[in-house]
Amino acid sequence: MTPDPARVPLFVSGRESWAVGRARYREFHLAGPSWKFPVAIRCSFEAPGSDSIALLDTGAEFSIMGRELADVFELAHGEPLELRRMSTRLGSFDLEMHRVLIKLLAEEGEDLEVDATIGIAKEPSSDLPVVLGYLGFLDRIRIALDPGLSGDSRFYFGKVE
Repeated sequence: MTPDPARVPLFVSGRESWAVGRARYREFHLAGPSWKFPVAIRCSFEAPGSDSIALLDTGAEFSIMGRELADVFELAHGEPLELRRMSTRLGSFDLEMHRVLIKLLAEEGEDLEVDATIGIAKEPSSDLPVVLGYLGFLDRIRIALDPGLSGDSRFYFGKVE
């Protein structure tokens, strides 16, 4: 008999599970260009009603988001930490780096809040999705991806302790 995957925690040999939450991830296609994002997850930001789909990208140096979304969620408040220029497969962008609270939304277990650094595009660009990259986000949490059986893909997340 196969154990129910919803009841099996993520184990680390000889220790308790570090994962506080898990959720399904899915493939996401950007509306404009024909870009496919294989690991899209649900998250939210500091503002109420700010749930969003974000690309989890371990190869991205930083997290980024478009100006329009940041304005809707009122995230680009105060002076930026620094200005950066970033080249992506969607083009090059001038970014304002800001500290933002990002919450990973769990389907099982607990949501996880991360005090993150994210680059917000200085100019409007409707093609720029939310990308959660390494420095300032992924380096502050623990993650695991389980492609599962029959497309039941799971994303596990927890605190770095």
